[in-house]
Amino acid sequence: MSDHEAHAQEIESVIRVAAKAAIREFVYGQDLKNIIEESVNNALEKLGIDTQDPEATRRDMVHLRNWTETMATIKKTGVATVVKTLISGGIATILIGLGYIYSTHPTPPTH
Repeated sequence: MSDHEAHAQEIESVIRVAAKAAIREFVYGQDLKNIIEESVNNALEKLGIDTQDPEATRRDMVHLRNWTETMATIKKTGVATVVKTLISGGIATILIGLGYIYSTHPTPPTH
């Protein structure tokens, strides 16, 4: 290897070390907590969540949770009501049918 090539490799090596140091200084020189907080806030804002007023966001989440639980309760109650109605209707149909059979077809009198 020539002196010129060795010198070029040495320069490249110094540049790599300097670049790594610059990146390290950029990332760790800033407050890591601020970087993470900013990233999380950006992601939440993209989802439509207001990060400027956390109390309002918390109230919205509580409201959403209550609404979800209410809808689940309504769904369960609605299904139970439909099942009960079908069972009651079936029993009523059977009883009406039995009443009709016994009332319109009396047993013949015996002499």
